[in-house]
Amino acid sequence: MEQPIKVLIVDDHAENLFVLESILKRLNVRVIKAQSGNQALTLMLEHQFALAMLDVQMPRMDGYELAELMRSDERCKDIPIIFVSAIFSDDFHVFKGYQSGAVDFISKPFNPEILLGKVRVFINLAEQRQQLERAILELEKSRFQLKAQNEQMHEDLVLAGEVQNTIFSRVASSNFLKMAVHYQPYEHISGDVYHVRPSGEGGVNLFVGDVTGHGVAAALITVIISRILDEDLHRLSTSKVLEKLNKVCKHKLPLDRFMTGVCLRIQADGTIQYSFAGHPPMILVPAQAEAPVLSLWEQGLMLGVAMESQYEEHTFHMQHGDKLFMMTDGLMESQAYPQRMNHDTILQLFEKTRHEDLDTMMKNILESTIERPDFKIQDDVTLAGIEYLA
Repeated sequence: MEQPIKVLIVDDHAENLFVLESILKRLNVRVIKAQSGNQALTLMLEHQFALAMLDVQMPRMDGYELAELMRSDERCKDIPIIFVSAIFSDDFHVFKGYQSGAVDFISKPFNPEILLGKVRVFINLAEQRQQLERAILELEKSRFQLKAQNEQMHEDLVLAGEVQNTIFSRVASSNFLKMAVHYQPYEHISGDVYHVRPSGEGGVNLFVGDVTGHGVAAALITVIISRILDEDLHRLSTSKVLEKLNKVCKHKLPLDRFMTGVCLRIQADGTIQYSFAGHPPMILVPAQAEAPVLSLWEQGLMLGVAMESQYEEHTFHMQHGDKLFMMTDGLMESQAYPQRMNHDTILQLFEKTRHEDLDTMMKNILESTIERPDFKIQDDVTLAGIEYLA
């Protein structure tokens, strides 16, 4: 509840206090009276005053002495003082009043309207101070609430990221295939999709995708995509999977958002069917030392751009020990290199570590790009690798 504005009037004559109080009550203030300097000092310790109006001539402690005591006490030194006097109104006493700390000097008899005008200035200042204090309290309250909301949001995002990482970091167990995946959000949650599911014929189905942007909006889309992949990745051809995802993205994504993706199916005999939708190339690292490291890429419109987009399915065969890598562009945008990684630097990166096992290759590639101590990733990063064992 807002406190009333208080004005202290000090005079040793009760009739003077009565007159002054009757005038001041025309303002919306609470008038508190004191008939001595000592009583006034006691009241100043109990109340917060917007103004003190002091009679100059009082016994035992005159107005000047009271003003000097007020100015020497931290608790009441900032209270504005107006002196009121019927006798001491010459220049000498007016100057002495200002030296004692007064802000104004009124002579008796006074014009009530002039007095009210002078007092109203300090009442307005007090009201503005109250408004400022109230605004500061509200701001502090809002800051505290915002801090609590941010902390809760942070906890929610961390939890969402843990759930998302559990979903998208799975690898499929297979007697003919070894798999490894690195799934790293830009912050807590990611716009990348990595989904793996065994097929009915003993093969493995894999999808790697990237929703433009990162954060909550992109992460929510990945949940929808993951649910569709869970239903259809194992039963549709790779091209049909992309066509279905394209329609979903066209309906769900804003006009300025889209998604890239690569979908593949690996059979036990090493046959791989795959389809592209504007995604970065896959990297094939043959087991034969003399065979070059290759990039595999085919045309295909990004998902969500056009409703009736069609995608082609392509085929190649893996040999024993061959490794195949899929990635999102967060890895390709690594600042570990002077410029953005291009086709040649990607191939060189995999060539340097081609003779290592799958896990070591993954480790070396990540250490050369996003895991440098002086580097902070600029986008979500997914790197998935498979090694054909049959």
